[in-house]
Amino acid sequence: METDDISPHSRRADARRRRHQRKRRSALLISTLLIVTIAASAAAYADRERFSFLSQTSEREKTIDKQERVVDRPVELTKGTKRRALTAKQPLRLWIGGDSLAGSLGPGLGRLAADTGVVAPVYESRVSSGLANPGFFNWPKRAASEISRLNPEAIAFIIGTNDYPIVTGKQLSGDSPIVEGQQPIRPKWSIEYEKKTEEMMRILVGDQNRTVFWVSPPVMKDAKINNGARQIGELQRSVAKRFPSVVWIDGYSLFDDANGDYATRIIDESGDSILARAGDGVHLSPAGGEYLGGAVFDEIDLIWRIRDQAVAGYLQRVVETKGSTYIPGTRPSTLGPTTESTGASGATGSSGVSGVTGGTGTTGTTGSSSTTSSTSSTSSTSSTSTTTTRPRGSTTTTTTRTTIPIL
Repeated sequence: METDDISPHSRRADARRRRHQRKRRSALLISTLLIVTIAASAAAYADRERFSFLSQTSEREKTIDKQERVVDRPVELTKGTKRRALTAKQPLRLWIGGDSLAGSLGPGLGRLAADTGVVAPVYESRVSSGLANPGFFNWPKRAASEISRLNPEAIAFIIGTNDYPIVTGKQLSGDSPIVEGQQPIRPKWSIEYEKKTEEMMRILVGDQNRTVFWVSPPVMKDAKINNGARQIGELQRSVAKRFPSVVWIDGYSLFDDANGDYATRIIDESGDSILARAGDGVHLSPAGGEYLGGAVFDEIDLIWRIRDQAVAGYLQRVVETKGSTYIPGTRPSTLGPTTESTGASGATGSSGVSGVTGGTGTTGTTGSSSTTSSTSSTSSTSSTSTTTTRPRGSTTTTTTRTTIPIL
């Protein structure tokens, strides 16, 4: 006959047995969790390695794609109306204009185009100018006057950096509430600047529907300036889409590094590392001006077939419009023996980025009306800088001794 053992000894044994069972279950649970954790960690590590590889591949692809996406070009420009033949006696009439960055783009693009023998470039740059404050410098009025005088067939124009102070409030995209049936709320500045940009493009295009190569501001070193300039560039792109003869060229992507940030040095199309920016974090160096000029020239050539019609040994003049101002150190000390200077003046100011108020970089200090023909080298100040280069898909940091004047 079986009986229940309810003695103190029996109860203690049962308690020990239960504690032992709980310990075994706890140990088993901990072991299971440990195995799961190790397996999850291994899987996560494998995923990170896979993601790292894919990210590197994506970055390489992104860099290549960026070079292809750097331009927003209407298809009809390259597949539409046939352009007239270009000759040394009847060269393409090219006008280059804009703010102080045009002081680098003008010589860079102008020299490259003029050396083909079939392009006659004229350029004008105005330090601290923009579209936001026509009271300081009225680009619509000036452009209309120059177009009437020069009758250009193609125009390259860069503007917007000095307009950065008008960018206030929320971003143009990504953070505006969207209500069904209503347009997203836009900051007032963007609406007003859009109108000014459209007015300017309409003047440049004109009744002849001329080709316009509009360059947006490059990446800036200062975060506040960069934020404003970047948004202005994006707005310019949206307006350019309304014009079938306007090619929008992304100056930002041309000068940023693989991470989309400011870079003092970049890799040019030849694979060489060049000092692309001036010491103020805003302007271009002479080499940077040539790099930008090359990118714009490629677009002009795509439409006008300049290289195919080039006349070997014949050089056109690069004419700088009287009254132009520029930041010293942002263009070659000599523009070559075939360049005609017509009284452009160097401008004072540490950066020339204040187009809304026109407070800096606006005073002409020296002028010249003679034709330049010397081949003297650029005077320079040696400095050491840490810069980021972009060898098409990878980012490296190098310490380089430079010889560009620091503004």
